[in-house]
Amino acid sequence: MENIITINQVAVNLSADQESIFAKTKDISAVFGKAHYNVIRDVDKLITLKPTLASELSSVEYIDSSGKSNKMYKLSRDLFNLIVLGFTGEKALDYKIAFIQAFNMMESNIKEQQLLLSTAREQALVDHHKETIAQVRAEKKQLNTYAGGMESVNKIRSEHSIPESSQFIWECLEYSGLSYDEVIPMTYRRLPESVPSYAGANIPGSKTPVYVPQIVLQAIDKYKTHLAEQELALSE
Repeated sequence: MENIITINQVAVNLSADQESIFAKTKDISAVFGKAHYNVIRDVDKLITLKPTLASELSSVEYIDSSGKSNKMYKLSRDLFNLIVLGFTGEKALDYKIAFIQAFNMMESNIKEQQLLLSTAREQALVDHHKETIAQVRAEKKQLNTYAGGMESVNKIRSEHSIPESSQFIWECLEYSGLSYDEVIPMTYRRLPESVPSYAGANIPGSKTPVYVPQIVLQAIDKYKTHLAEQELALSE
């Protein structure tokens, strides 16, 4: 991440990684009116005196106006403060304050972006959990519906001792092109013939009429007609 600000008519390019914000020695020398090699010298002296500070900087290359490759350092905020501590001059204090404000602004921007990213990630997790819960509930509902339908079918088979009746019904449904999801919600129950959507059906193997949804009766009649046509064709 980078942020460009103007200090003393110099475009200062601050950069950041996951842990620190950095200022380039080339920018520092330009703002404070110092020779760049003198700023590099001050950094080298400081690192020699305190080697542990080496972790606060990184060395990079830049190309000058003559096309020559030169070394510069990227200094962390703490190392920057140590380097400019001894800089003096009429505007030195103003420049130091301007750098500090730039560091603070960039740090604030980074925290804001991290917060937005964290919030987006949390919302994505919440949405994912909601979708998962909805899917699980839908699957549970489908299983409960299936269990209810099969329980009714099995009850009919048990009450009337017709082990082949449910198989015959499914053959009828398959022949009529009815899907599993269309039929399962309409459970097989014994209801009075006065209920409009249900009627008695003479299912092969059944000792008494079994009350099933009208759509299933239509499928049974269609399949019976088909079987009769097949039997007639075989007899000819």
